[in-house]
Amino acid sequence: MGDETHDLFNKLPDGFRQKFTQEILSRTSPADVMRLSLVSKSFQASANSDVVWDTFIPPDHRRRALQGLRKDTFGSGKRLFRFLCCHEISWTHYPVAWPRYWLDKWSGKMCLYVNDNSLAITQLDTDYWKKRVSGPVLGHVIWLEVCGRIPTSGLSPDTTYEAYLVFFLSKYVCYGLHTPIETSIGIPGEESTKAIIYLDPRIAESKSNHHYPNTKPGKRIPDSIEVKLGEYFHKKGENRDVEITLKEVKSGRPKCGVRILEIEMRPKQA
Repeated sequence: MGDETHDLFNKLPDGFRQKFTQEILSRTSPADVMRLSLVSKSFQASANSDVVWDTFIPPDHRRRALQGLRKDTFGSGKRLFRFLCCHEISWTHYPVAWPRYWLDKWSGKMCLYVNDNSLAITQLDTDYWKKRVSGPVLGHVIWLEVCGRIPTSGLSPDTTYEAYLVFFLSKYVCYGLHTPIETSIGIPGEESTKAIIYLDPRIAESKSNHHYPNTKPGKRIPDSIEVKLGEYFHKKGENRDVEITLKEVKSGRPKCGVRILEIEMRPKQA
């Protein structure tokens, strides 16, 4: 039966067969397209077509990427998609530094980050923080509180997102990072998701604390560290800001040696 179906498919006109496979592939994901391109020559031809890859590129991303450039700069929709997975795009109706978006190469969904300039950090203007061009560094902080707001209008609909704090650790002086830090993520005034994290990789990786989110090497910035702050499900049609906070104000222990870079929102991998 399978062979008969395959023979009938091959007997279809070339134009119809290609249009049919393009329609199938455009309803999957970038990762699925790459896998299905190995099935047959027919799928391989469709997997490289602009018709398929254009469906994975949000209109705003296409417009911003092509602004001031010729359309043939990228050569194909596939090349443009790859470019948008590696380069951040800013929205004209927001400040340049907040927020910035890129595409997830596996799903084609929107990712974004807000950097330290857009985060509310308690006591940032005091001597407890060491100000650097590359980001604020904990100098000798007892009261740690960081808050960021993410515009959900820029997220992909009906998608579960994971929020990550991205930071560097000082090569010289680090202490107090074994103290548990409370995190929350949600819409202000509504129920939020809470968790406990550690900024010390040795604590996060220890077997005694395996139930806490682990720190791991950052995905985008070399030598950086990231820790998962929580998850948020973005519903279709929602246009509100989601608030992400991390707070440690109870222990009275000083903390030093963390340089905060940004908070990222990325679609949860299946």
